[in-house]
Amino acid sequence: MEEAKKAVESITEGVKKVAVGAGAAPNNNKDNKPKKEKKAKGGDDAASAGPLELKPAPDFLQSRIELFDRLKKRQDEEIAAKERRPIEITMPDGTIKAGTSWETTPGEIAKGISNSLYKRTVVARLNKDPNQLWDLDRPLEASCKLELLNFDDEQGKQVFWHSSAHILGEACERRFGCSLCIGPPVDNGFYYEMALPGGASVQASDWKPLESIVGSIVKEKQKFERLEMTKDELLEMFSYNKYKQHIIKDKIADGTKTTVYRNGPLIDLCRGPHVPSTERIEAFSIMKNSASYFLGSQENDSLQRVYGVSFPSKKELAAHKKWLEEAAARDHRKLGEQQQLFFFHELSPGSAMWLPHGARIYNTLMAYIKEQYFKRDYHEVITPNMYNSDLWKVSGHWAHYKDDMFVMDVDKEQFALKPMNCPALILPPPSPSATTFTAHPCHPPLRIRPQSHAVMEEAKKAVESITEGVKKVAVGAGAGAAPNNKDNKPKKEKKAKGGDDAASAGPLELKPAPDFLQSRIELFDRLKKRQDEEIAAKERKPIEITMPDGTIKAGTSWETTPGEIAKGISNSLYKRTVVARLNKDPNQLWDLDRPLEASCKLELLNFDDEQGKQVFWHSSAHILGEACERRFGCSLCIGPPVDNGFYYEMALPGGASVQASDWKPLESIVGSIVKEKQKFERLEMTKDELLEMFSYNKYKQHIIKDKIADGTKTTVYRNGPLIDLCRGPHVPSTERIEAFSIMKNSASYFLGSQENDSLQRVYGVSFPSKKELAAHKKWLEEAAARDHRKLGEQQQLFFFHELSPGSAMWLPHGARIYNTLMAYIKEQYFKRDYHEVITPNMYNSDLWKVSGHWAHYKDDMFVMDVDKEQFALKPMNCPGHCLMFGHAPKAYHQLPWRVADFGVLHRNEASGALSGLTRVRRFQQDDAHIFCREDQIGQEITNLFDFLRSMYSLLGFTYKLRLSTRPDKFMGERATWDRAEDMLKVALDEFAATEGGVAWELNEGDGAFYGPKIDIKILDCLNREWQCATIQLDFQLPINFGLEYVTADSAAKTKEDAAAKGPEVKTKEPEAVVESAAAADGKEPAKKQLRMSKPLTPGSARPVIIHRAMAGSIERFTGILIEHFGGKWPMWLSPRQIQIIPVGRGFFEYAEEVQKIFKDAGFWVDVDLSGETLQKKVRRAQLAQYNFVFIVGDEEMKGRQVNVRYRDDTSSQDRGKPVDVDEAIAKLKELRDSRLVYNPWPSAKPAAPEAKKV
Repeated sequence: MEEAKKAVESITEGVKKVAVGAGAAPNNNKDNKPKKEKKAKGGDDAASAGPLELKPAPDFLQSRIELFDRLKKRQDEEIAAKERRPIEITMPDGTIKAGTSWETTPGEIAKGISNSLYKRTVVARLNKDPNQLWDLDRPLEASCKLELLNFDDEQGKQVFWHSSAHILGEACERRFGCSLCIGPPVDNGFYYEMALPGGASVQASDWKPLESIVGSIVKEKQKFERLEMTKDELLEMFSYNKYKQHIIKDKIADGTKTTVYRNGPLIDLCRGPHVPSTERIEAFSIMKNSASYFLGSQENDSLQRVYGVSFPSKKELAAHKKWLEEAAARDHRKLGEQQQLFFFHELSPGSAMWLPHGARIYNTLMAYIKEQYFKRDYHEVITPNMYNSDLWKVSGHWAHYKDDMFVMDVDKEQFALKPMNCPALILPPPSPSATTFTAHPCHPPLRIRPQSHAVMEEAKKAVESITEGVKKVAVGAGAGAAPNNKDNKPKKEKKAKGGDDAASAGPLELKPAPDFLQSRIELFDRLKKRQDEEIAAKERKPIEITMPDGTIKAGTSWETTPGEIAKGISNSLYKRTVVARLNKDPNQLWDLDRPLEASCKLELLNFDDEQGKQVFWHSSAHILGEACERRFGCSLCIGPPVDNGFYYEMALPGGASVQASDWKPLESIVGSIVKEKQKFERLEMTKDELLEMFSYNKYKQHIIKDKIADGTKTTVYRNGPLIDLCRGPHVPSTERIEAFSIMKNSASYFLGSQENDSLQRVYGVSFPSKKELAAHKKWLEEAAARDHRKLGEQQQLFFFHELSPGSAMWLPHGARIYNTLMAYIKEQYFKRDYHEVITPNMYNSDLWKVSGHWAHYKDDMFVMDVDKEQFALKPMNCPGHCLMFGHAPKAYHQLPWRVADFGVLHRNEASGALSGLTRVRRFQQDDAHIFCREDQIGQEITNLFDFLRSMYSLLGFTYKLRLSTRPDKFMGERATWDRAEDMLKVALDEFAATEGGVAWELNEGDGAFYGPKIDIKILDCLNREWQCATIQLDFQLPINFGLEYVTADSAAKTKEDAAAKGPEVKTKEPEAVVESAAAADGKEPAKKQLRMSKPLTPGSARPVIIHRAMAGSIERFTGILIEHFGGKWPMWLSPRQIQIIPVGRGFFEYAEEVQKIFKDAGFWVDVDLSGETLQKKVRRAQLAQYNFVFIVGDEEMKGRQVNVRYRDDTSSQDRGKPVDVDEAIAKLKELRDSRLVYNPWPSAKPAAPEAKKV
């Protein structure tokens, strides 16, 4: 390792070392006492042959003793002058001993009982007060209760070891002439910390001489003497020792006294007490030495520590050393390494990396605790990992605990990782709305209770402005949440003062029109005339246009347009066509009226094509932009198509806001624009011409200067008076937009940054027909009813709080769903030979520099300073898994190595982009990485398809597959890419041919730079597409981290080497970075930061990494499931499985008995013991979406039955079916465990199950 350190600069140090149970000292002095002492050059013999201690002794010893003697004499005279009075000393057995104040000592009381008791006694304790420990030779001052403590008492042992530390301190002063710092007792012994002259270090060869000096000190029977001194006297006594000076000045208040203790020549600042004399320390041994920092801070001097242990007898010391040997054999760090349970890496100090076998123990222990929680009516919740500092200020932790917290800056505010959960558990959840199901007070009490609103209000008033963050709660806080105006279109328009009618009564648009419109048109017309002349002068050549069916159309370059081709086939085709696509290239979209320039393949896209739809909505955005300019005279910014429509962003004059009352007038202007059949015209312009055209608009100016390179051209499009910077293409004319509707308006920031101006956005949607718009609005109503934010509030699943934006707070019922989903995935992992691991939440930036993320992803990470270095919360698990793979050697037969991780991830999403559970900052993934050989890729992909099919079919999802291949900029060998792509294509083809398989699409050139990928989109019950799963091949990370495995060809040699060397755990060294980390930091590095990849070890090969996830973010996936099921959870996922309703008070006891029976069977079961009517109870259970309602009355109680009503079977709602309790348990267990959806007690022949068993 030392050789490696010299080869690489300091920044890579963190990537090189792995410390199991890292207990290393801050410098090179390790705990180094051998089990058996061995003689070495310059070792113990050399030390023993030299002087045992300094001759002459250091000067400070004599001056210190002289001051002590003078002050001690004065103290003795003061004590002699004290008035003596009779006192009573009460012993533990109740007997009372007579004594005299300021004369009688605890030691005399002990001797009066027996000499053996005195010899066993270490210290006295007065009045049963652990803070009143008393030297045996110190006179008592008043009547008291007296206990005589020996070594077996914990406080007696600490005093014994404290006295031993002083003896060790004396030995060190006599041997080294050092400056002592502190010498406390600790677990299993004591240490003394010191600074040796010239910054020297204690060596193992010093141990024997020190023990020899200690032996002589013990034989000298030095008495421990106590002396009280003032602060000034202490500063005089320790004038030679800067460390004591610091402690005295910092810890001792002016005008007060404290004590020192003397034994022999040693005098040290100490509260005491101590044993009577050094002879009590019969057995003493030095255990180790190490380096440390003064006061524990790296800012201070590096010091030396010598650790020791002592006992009243040599027999006890021998027994202790034997105990230490047994403890060492059981050391969790040693066993953790031997059994491959965990290791530590200095890239994440203090955070264990749990290997598969360790994670099994960890998770089994967690599962047992959760089982006990369920049994004992605890409700598990899931809370964010970091909060705004306001929370910690309210709780009081900020004032007292801040230095022990990991703090970072987020959105110009301070956030901290939580060191405990309690403050979060008292944050008030949102107040239930009228439609929210509220658990009845008779339900089992929560063990985790939200703090009452009254208490929170009181705390707010007490802490003033810093507590503002506790006041607001946003349930499912949507991304569209605007900085000022909210999305405010009502379902039904209502007239209000100054509302739509007032707006309609005023001018529809500005008169006269803004001046910039005319000047902009004049420049456009002049440049368009020039462009038309240039096109007219182009040489015309015959071209061939190949249609999708293979037919070829003849045309002329710079004349024939896609629109003419469409019209030549049929007018109806032309009217349906939105845009053309050339050569099957998604980046070659072409206006229908734009002349073709060369022979090509031509596709005519309509609104049903995804790219056609985006063009249609982009054109609609331009129409909306024209309407906004005509109504407001605004400065337009950007107007892109988005999911389900489009928007235009703008700055209104005087910082005004768009109102809901503007919607109708804007739609009216849009209607007139459509009727005008304005043509969309395309014009290429230079950067200077663009700056001239948009001189009135500072936002366009910024975009032009920032995005368009000097000497290049880009395009604008015109329709009517609107001319806007735009790449296009567009529909031929505005008449294509037959149905248009404004959906909402909100505020935003220019370029999405809070640093910039606040702008206004108007959102809209459009369709080729009014029928399609009406269907879309109906679809929106259904989607709104299923909105996971709304259902999450109604079902009390989760909420969001602004003290931790983008981090869901999962309430008990939501946590049940979350954990059940995780449990299903873990079950699949076990079945499919994945190994779960647990990795740290944050790493040193060096890790991200090696992986390449620091250069490309740093702005999306939460970064903090720790020990003068930068650390970041992990946004993904793959680099940590690379460290794990490299932790121990791997051979070809150990692959594939499938490793899964549910670790918490954080990504610093912009606050304006946060949207309920679908866009969050804190989340967990079913994240796994498969390290495999290249020849195993095909089979692993096939296995992943089987996993995907099982999981998605169970949940009722269909899905689409798309293969993205090598991009223009890629890393690795072209031949490797080709082989990998061929293997993926074969696997996709084979999957498509299987039962339940799906066809796949090719997405050429859209792979990641490190490997091809398969994108999977699921379709929910509303046919919406969601990106969840991903399968990506990665050839680059194994190179960056220097990962390798022993190939089959060299396996025999590897076995021989392993047999010769024995078991070994070693760390692979990470290799390369994609870019310089300094470039990411925006500054020049002081020295070379990371080195490039090393060559492969002979006989080894690089593994391929397959990144894969099925659900992706569990938060996002749960949000999708909420909307997919509409809140009606299948039994196995349901957080409310059974509600028991007694028909009257006489059946409460039986209802509770049934509840216990079903709870013992593992069901989520509640009982409604309220006094409301049966009908109201049943209705409440139905609204809460319980899968089953059990009605119990006289018949059920006598027959030990339950009357079952199944949520999804309307025929069972009026009168359920009486079922024996044992039968109900058996059938519901079968339903739950099968994960099917059906009625166990059908009233008619059941339909086919909705899902297949997996």
